[in-house]
Amino acid sequence: MLPEQVPARTAAARRRRLMVAQQAIVRRKNAERIGQTAEVMVESPVEGQRNSWVARLRRQAPEVDGVTIVTATGRRFRPGELVTVRYTGYTGYDLQAAP
Repeated sequence: MLPEQVPARTAAARRRRLMVAQQAIVRRKNAERIGQTAEVMVESPVEGQRNSWVARLRRQAPEVDGVTIVTATGRRFRPGELVTVRYTGYTGYDLQAAP
């Protein structure tokens, strides 16, 4: 441990508080997006779901941010395809949308 480093227990408690605050911010921002439209890039089908696709907004970085799950009955997309969607909801860090 470095001389000025806080104990592991204190660091863990601070991290938990930070994550709770971050989750509240994400929930608020995601709730504000419901009903709005945006262009997303389709990445791949959602494994195990017939009409759902993983897509990303320009601001959603892989392995850092959540994703946008696009649900479109009767429609197929290609990876890399740009699609305009309307946000319909969210779950945790991920947004839900439909074309």
